[in-house]
Amino acid sequence: MKNKINIIFVAIIMIMALAVCSKTQDNSAPYLNYTELAKNIVKDDIEALRKQIDAYFSRLTPMRIEEDRCGNKERFDRFVADLEQSADIVVIYSCYGCIYTYPPISEIKVKAVYQNQEIERVIDLFLREKEVLKFLTLHE
Repeated sequence: MKNKINIIFVAIIMIMALAVCSKTQDNSAPYLNYTELAKNIVKDDIEALRKQIDAYFSRLTPMRIEEDRCGNKERFDRFVADLEQSADIVVIYSCYGCIYTYPPISEIKVKAVYQNQEIERVIDLFLREKEVLKFLTLHE
């Protein structure tokens, strides 16, 4: 009887451990709809950009290291690299944490093309310690 209870106890612990492990953050690159992003940039649709960019970053876990207390440098670089894969968006320049405010702001200057309209804009992202990158604004 004791043996059966021990087996059941071990089985319950293993199931709980598997459940906890399955809830870890998925660091695979989230889907980014480049055409939709370019459209939102060209049309200055701030709320749609916020939703799309914040959803992108929410899927990635910050990687905190001594040189990057916020832990978002790798995620920022991944976002820029993903943008560079787009036929609709050209990254002109990017800088991580280069605007020395509190919290620091990162910028990505892009040229977006949508329905024969071409426009250059700057995407601002803000960084808060222990938080994910967030969309701040879009400007000229």
